[in-house]
Amino acid sequence: MNHLETIDPHNYYNRDSVRDGRPLQIPSDLFDSLRKYFSLKVSLRKDFQRACFWMLSADKVSLHSDSVAFLSFVNAIESVISEPQSSGRCDKCKREFKKSLTKLFKEFLDEFASEVEKPIRDNLYAIRSKLAHGGGILVSDLGIGHGFNPSYFQDKEYFTLIKRVGKIALHNWLLSQ
Repeated sequence: MNHLETIDPHNYYNRDSVRDGRPLQIPSDLFDSLRKYFSLKVSLRKDFQRACFWMLSADKVSLHSDSVAFLSFVNAIESVISEPQSSGRCDKCKREFKKSLTKLFKEFLDEFASEVEKPIRDNLYAIRSKLAHGGGILVSDLGIGHGFNPSYFQDKEYFTLIKRVGKIALHNWLLSQ
């Protein structure tokens, strides 16, 4: 009987994809992850399932648009971030005091993907904001030659990073539950 090859979770979640010709590998903590998943409260399990949906969607749509896939990877991360809690209201304008989604996203990555340098993590949300609000598009989606625009390679780097950070952060979040 053939056995699956296990590898260090850090190496597993840091790689870009499964490669042809390489034997099927699983992270060595897969059974711990499954135990954590099945012990989650129903609401957290639904959040994690939504995150998995967005990760899968990102992989599928990346064949057509890196910009849309980037947003899907961010959605995956945001799926497990708790709603911001109010800490009161402003006496004058009556607005609630609570952390912004930007701050919550950055704090989430600080906690669950700290191995990636903070300035780089912070840039991920800035890219997300440009894409989500119509202020930008990744160069790979513009249909121009890659050699003509140096931003192409930087965009590809950030695209690969959001995918990796998403996998790492969601894995670490699950294990922390």
